[in-house]
Amino acid sequence: MKKLFLAVLALMLLAGCSARKEDGYTERPSYNYDYYPEQSVSDGGSGNGAAYLIGESENSAAHKEEKLVYTSGITIESKEYDKLLQEVSELIDKYEGFRQTIDESDNERRVANLVIRIPSKNFDAFIEGLKAGSGNILNIKINVDNITQQYNDNEIRIQTLETQYQRLLELLKEAGDLSDVIELEDRISQVEYDLMRYNNNKNTMDAQVAYSTITMSLREVITYSTTKIPFFQRIKDAFAGSWEDFKEGFENFVIDLIYALPRLLIFAAVVFILWKPAKKWISSYKAKKEEKRQQKLLAKEQKENK
Repeated sequence: MKKLFLAVLALMLLAGCSARKEDGYTERPSYNYDYYPEQSVSDGGSGNGAAYLIGESENSAAHKEEKLVYTSGITIESKEYDKLLQEVSELIDKYEGFRQTIDESDNERRVANLVIRIPSKNFDAFIEGLKAGSGNILNIKINVDNITQQYNDNEIRIQTLETQYQRLLELLKEAGDLSDVIELEDRISQVEYDLMRYNNNKNTMDAQVAYSTITMSLREVITYSTTKIPFFQRIKDAFAGSWEDFKEGFENFVIDLIYALPRLLIFAAVVFILWKPAKKWISSYKAKKEEKRQQKLLAKEQKENK
């Protein structure tokens, strides 16, 4: 039993020392690029070439060893709304993307809000295709998030857990006592949960790297804008984006909590079992300490009286 306990403890220490803390990334290189109209567009213009790029984003092919996540927010206006919508649809098909969501409204003017996924290898070409289209680009914001360190740490964690899992299976075959079997099966179950969690993280990051995410707003207008996007509209767009990020973060938190639930329950059970004995021991310790103090005071008084 003692040897089995030491073996399981060694495996747990190995898992902790071989991987860094998952959420300890304070510096993750990101690159932001903003596009704005270089000059005003007259009412008779098509808007072609009205936007320019401040700093060219590097093609993902140049970072074969890096894990880069491309995201972009784009706003385009057009007098020919149906034509613009058709152009965007053709670009999506041309560059092997797909529409993740689409929300179209028709009040005074038609507006379509889309979330598009484009293979990262085609991201730059897709952006160039939009710039060459008939719409007037009001704003394009591009973010390139380097998650290489996070991805590599996740891979190390998976490898460590797989090694630990195989070793636990070997120990289970050798176990003879029922208590040993129960203890090993519990540990194996925890490792399986951890492996599922880290593999899910890997799949999510692979999807983010393979396909860039583009949030696009297409607007029908009578006359083209001669200025940048209004300040309050930018606030509205930013709020919408932050809300989506919050929802995704909350969903991930709930999933992580479910994965951690078995450990939390075990921890709570251990605390519940040990709480009364620990409280009793503390009270006994304090009482003995107070008794010794009283004895010292009594001895001191008796010495002074003599």
